[in-house]
Amino acid sequence: MLRQDAAAGCSSSANLRHERIELDVVALVVVPLLDGTNDRAALINAVADAEATRRFSFQEHGKTVTEQSVITRCASEHVDRVLSNCLRNSYLIG
Repeated sequence: MLRQDAAAGCSSSANLRHERIELDVVALVVVPLLDGTNDRAALINAVADAEATRRFSFQEHGKTVTEQSVITRCASEHVDRVLSNCLRNSYLIG
């Protein structure tokens, strides 16, 4: 259900305990890909690709990030955050 909600662009979903989780713009990219066929690197690439198509942008110190190495670092940090949030909210099994 979470993957379907994210793929549909919903801003939130519910887990099996009927608790709501908010889905931000990065989660809307990552969550639909959590089907067991994508590793962390693929998720990071998907987030970086979404940023490159201007779906969203990363900000640091009030400025839009444009350097590719920083974009990759930001994408990595955001993927880890989304995965941690999914694990904490009982969407993933650790």
